[in-house]
Amino acid sequence: MYYNEQSKFKTLKKNPNLTITRKRRHNGSLVLHSRGPLVTQYLDKIAGTLDKALNEFSEVIVYRFELRFPYWFDVDDLEKVSSNLITRFWASINSQVDSTAVSLNRDGYDIPYSRVRNIWCKESCRAEWTPHYHAALVLDADLFDKVFEAMQEDIFEKIVKEAWARAINVPVYEAPKAAWIPENNIYRIIQDDFDSYGEAYKRLSYLAKSATKQYDDGSQWFGSSRC
Repeated sequence: MYYNEQSKFKTLKKNPNLTITRKRRHNGSLVLHSRGPLVTQYLDKIAGTLDKALNEFSEVIVYRFELRFPYWFDVDDLEKVSSNLITRFWASINSQVDSTAVSLNRDGYDIPYSRVRNIWCKESCRAEWTPHYHAALVLDADLFDKVFEAMQEDIFEKIVKEAWARAINVPVYEAPKAAWIPENNIYRIIQDDFDSYGEAYKRLSYLAKSATKQYDDGSQWFGSSRC
C-alpha cells in the first residue's frame, strides 16, 4: 500500500538520517501538511503498521490517546522512571489486554486474543520542561468490539491509564489526567476501504511532525511495532 523513495525529499537538519515533506499527500494518502514538515520515515512506519494489521484482520481499530507526566513531577521523579519508559508502558498494555481476554473467556465470552500493535511519538514544547507523548493502539476490531460489549464500558481507557500510571510509578488517582483520551479518538479501518484508511492515516500523520522533536538528547522520538 505504500512505497519508499526517500531521494525525493529534503534532509532534516536536526537529524540528517531523516527526510521531510511539506506536501499534501504522501504515497497517495492525505497528511496533515499544515503541521509539517513531516518526517517521511515516520509516515512510512505509520503506513507499515496499519498495513500489517490490515493484512491480518478484515477490520482494524485505531485508538488514540496522549500521555503526560503529572504536574508535580520534578527532575528526580523523571529520572527515576525514564529508563525503558515506553517499553514498560507497552508491555503493560499487552499484558492487560491479554489478561482481560483470558478473564472474559473464563466467564463464557468468545474473545479472540490477538496481537496489539502501537504507534507513538515523543514531543517537547518550549512551554513545558517535561516531554509528552502521542500514541495509538492498532488492534483487531473483533477483539475491540467483543471486549467493549462484554465489559459495557471503554475498558481500553482504563487499560491505558493503568499502564501509564505503572510506567511512571504512581497510583492512577494521583495523576488522573496524565493519560488523556480525546474525543473522537477511535478510527475503524475496513480492509480495502481507502476512505477509512485515509481518515485514520491522515490523523496519525500528526505524529510524524518534526517541529516538536529535538533529537539531541539521545532518546527515541518515534516508534512503532516491529511486527
